[in-house]
Amino acid sequence: VYTIPYIVDTVGTIVGIRLHYPNTLSYGTVVQTAFISSHGLTLGTADEGFTRRYTVDKETLPNKLGIGIRWEKQQEGQKDYMRSSILRGMPYGTMQYATGVKPVIASGIVALPPIIDGSIQLQCGELDPDSDRVLTNSSSVLVEKDVELLFSESDFTWLVFFSRPVYVSC
Repeated sequence: VYTIPYIVDTVGTIVGIRLHYPNTLSYGTVVQTAFISSHGLTLGTADEGFTRRYTVDKETLPNKLGIGIRWEKQQEGQKDYMRSSILRGMPYGTMQYATGVKPVIASGIVALPPIIDGSIQLQCGELDPDSDRVLTNSSSVLVEKDVELLFSESDFTWLVFFSRPVYVSC
């Protein structure tokens, strides 16, 4: 979906929405937008039980400017969910999570160590490149305002904001 300015899809490295900031190419009267799929940033979850199958969110019915989508999983009599609104002209991507669903942000490329609240560099764990198994864990840090993600391969910087202070780990 081209929401202007973002291109949004649901095929990222985890279940959720993947945001792409397009490159605009123009020549004469032709304007074309393109993106590199690995440079997208996915907002979602890696929790077991969620699948890529989403439904229209009945709480945010479709209108002329957008639609709400929802992912659900049934577990022990409880219905966990996450949902997002995809709107024309949206200035940022959002995801709302039910209590107990672990939020995850993922990318197909490696970021530099995240910057917490503009000054603290988050120390990340280490992955085994052959198995994607975590070799060393990172510690959790309380975020009051934002997390800055810098990707040198794409030259993109993404800011992640939270609705309340949260602990994050890399």
